[in-house]
Amino acid sequence: FSNIRKSHQQFNTVVILNPDHNGMNEPVSVDSHDNWDSPLGQIRVDTEFAEAINFPRVPAHFAEHSAEVIVPLLQYFLEEEFKILPITISEQTVENARSVAHALHNYVKESGKKTLLIASSDFSHFVTAEKGKALDDLVVEKIKKLDVKGVYNTITENNISVCGHGPIMALMEYSSLAFSNPEVHLLSQGNSAKTYPSDDVVNYISMIFCDD
Repeated sequence: FSNIRKSHQQFNTVVILNPDHNGMNEPVSVDSHDNWDSPLGQIRVDTEFAEAINFPRVPAHFAEHSAEVIVPLLQYFLEEEFKILPITISEQTVENARSVAHALHNYVKESGKKTLLIASSDFSHFVTAEKGKALDDLVVEKIKKLDVKGVYNTITENNISVCGHGPIMALMEYSSLAFSNPEVHLLSQGNSAKTYPSDDVVNYISMIFCDD
């Protein structure tokens, strides 16, 4: 978030790609509300964008936290007014990730809106910090290569608990579509034991996707 602010870019819309931890929604859905409230105030949903990409609009966030936790950070770090577009990927397949990426890319290209995409996800859950890093490094290797199928296969074959791999894959695919020379940079890697010592941690990674 600090790097986004330091870039001094202004965005019309921030798309928040998020998983569905309950698995109770449509395979892909867009939030049905016009506004969200956060501790830092109300923020508008880009309803025009939501209608244009033609995914079902449902209230997917009553029992889902992975988009709402992003909103106050955006409000704090972004200086100019913007709208949000929360997109929930419940069935986290390669096909759905690519469908989301192509729909977003087509609309952004046609509308000319300045758009920031964020994929919300933790990485390995409830393992030791060492095991979590070893597993996550397998995924990071595929992410850096923008290998969407490789991410999916690595996670499923090794039973790695990356909760938002659908959003990550969608962001990867979008980067390949939007950028002539896409690059992926690892900004930070850590785990919850850095705040509260434990042998049973959740792992966190921050990465940025940009054009060369």
